[in-house]
Amino acid sequence: MREQVICENLKMGGKISYRTKAAAEKKRRQSREPLWVYECPHGDHFHLTSQPRYRKPEPAPSLRKLRAHLEAIGRTIAAQTRRLAVSEKRLAEELARAEEQKHRAQQAHREELAAITAMTNRIRRV
Repeated sequence: MREQVICENLKMGGKISYRTKAAAEKKRRQSREPLWVYECPHGDHFHLTSQPRYRKPEPAPSLRKLRAHLEAIGRTIAAQTRRLAVSEKRLAEELARAEEQKHRAQQAHREELAAITAMTNRIRRV
């Protein structure tokens, strides 16, 4: 029994067809070109094509779903904005504390330096 036959559909232009999907797959694997197997819409046989399989695009989401998604994103952005504001406030407070600590340390250093200078001057006078 022959695996290949000619498609009887005149619109297909006498295209080579295969009685089974397995026979078409075997021929596809033997080919050097990328081919795909598809079932003939006009009979109970299969063809090979160089065109990739058509994938039906996903339907666009409904307006209601898009609005809900947009609202969820808006809530996420608002929450992140609040967290950012809190973090910036904490950072500002920490920077103010660090600046105050630095100022106190500098003041203590100046006072200590003044005391050492005064002691050194007394020792020199003696």
